[in-house]
Amino acid sequence: MITRYFSLFFTMLTVFSFLLVGTGCERDYNREARTTQPTEMSSVQVMLSPSLFSGSLPFQNLEVVVEVLMLDRYSEEISFDPPIIDAFSLKIGQSRITKLKVPMGTKRVIDIKGYEFGDLVLSGRQVINYLGDELAVADITLDPVDLPLMSISSPQATYNVGDEVAVSINLKNVTDLFGVALELEYNRSRFFPLDVEVHPDSKFAKSGLPVFHDLNLDSRPGKMQIALTLTKGQKPIAIDRKGRSIAIAKFRAVKAGTSNIRVKSLIGTTPVLTKADGQQLDDLNGMRQYLNPPDGREPRGVIQFLVK
Repeated sequence: MITRYFSLFFTMLTVFSFLLVGTGCERDYNREARTTQPTEMSSVQVMLSPSLFSGSLPFQNLEVVVEVLMLDRYSEEISFDPPIIDAFSLKIGQSRITKLKVPMGTKRVIDIKGYEFGDLVLSGRQVINYLGDELAVADITLDPVDLPLMSISSPQATYNVGDEVAVSINLKNVTDLFGVALELEYNRSRFFPLDVEVHPDSKFAKSGLPVFHDLNLDSRPGKMQIALTLTKGQKPIAIDRKGRSIAIAKFRAVKAGTSNIRVKSLIGTTPVLTKADGQQLDDLNGMRQYLNPPDGREPRGVIQFLVK
């Protein structure tokens, strides 16, 4: 099991000037026909800095490949022509800054792979809905490719009182998946639970679940139990390194203030991913630790919200 991570911080710095020669707005006629996008170019600055995982051994020979892709009308990832790629070695303790020229436009994808002795061991990606002439910042973490991973996300971190808050439950790097059980914890004074919807593109959507129980029985923090399962005859699910949303938990913001929604994570206990025979998937303790790491890395199972 790989328990070593690198945090990658991406700053999209767009240089856009009609007065300075050699910077800003550029024409790229060779790429215009391929991308059918505006021809101005943005300067993408990528800053890489390693983040250590406690008790782990560092990568000795990490080869990093950064590529900028685009999504076509069918949401398929395709390379630019010629490809926009940078490749280099990176060791623990080293930092790296690389700059890439990227055509302005919609649906740009930064895809990063980390190889050790030729084997893919880490990966990370970020979709930029629009890359234009304003400052854009993305924070991407390289995740291990051989560890089942769960995370939660939300379209935004700031809501107004009365808004509906959507929390997406995501999985990646899983095979033979038949069932999922997890528990979300939240502040009852800030949020009111509404519902859980299975993502329409998930096989779980055909099973008639999820099961949702609001366990707000006393004054303790609110708890939402969620269970997803396939039914007899359905084939187990496989989700690759790109990841996929499997369900969306919905809350109502009821009081102003700052508060978290988190996945309850207990080593050996929860969350649980199971196979068709009821056995748990391998390396779930690594997944649980990843949700709320003890070493200062950003937890992937916690979202801090501001309610106005």
